[in-house]
Amino acid sequence: MALRFSDYDSRRYHTVDVREGYRRWSERYDEMMSGDIDIRLLASLTSVDWAVPFAVDLACGTGRIGGFLSDSGAEHIDGVDLCEEMLARARARGVYASLE
Repeated sequence: MALRFSDYDSRRYHTVDVREGYRRWSERYDEMMSGDIDIRLLASLTSVDWAVPFAVDLACGTGRIGGFLSDSGAEHIDGVDLCEEMLARARARGVYASLE
């Protein structure tokens, strides 16, 4: 038996699939995300040397983490995401060697 979100949604929210949701969110994603949720956390990891010759940013979204990796010395960064609108924003950052 397949479970559906609507089986648990007592508020009856309108839902969309993942690609559509991130497509819609892509324009406002960066302004809505606080650096505390990811960038500050990554920067606090002192046991990690981010200045690596090669990095892959999975689910790269708008490229926030790619920007952090680049600023931290990563030399070659590839990004992967499901949403083309998010990839377009990541591409505009100019830190990725490739985006798929």
